[in-house]
Amino acid sequence: MGLKPNKLFQVSETNVVEVVKKNILRQKPSFRWIIHCEVMNDHQAIKAEEKAYELTPKLRDIMQKEIDDNYSVSKKKWG
Repeated sequence: MGLKPNKLFQVSETNVVEVVKKNILRQKPSFRWIIHCEVMNDHQAIKAEEKAYELTPKLRDIMQKEIDDNYSVSKKKWG
């Protein structure tokens, strides 16, 4: 950071945070970080899987009143 300990008391906490943040943003990410954040998709396999999807069958009609009642009971019970 380049600050002497006696000068550090004259700098506000916000300034220190900004300097640290700028230094972190300038640093090149490590190779391990890059590997763990890389997303690799097999688009053909995904399309094949999506074609096999089936709609979930509708079990029954749910009315808004039922949802509201369940919400009210849960809210009273668990807070």
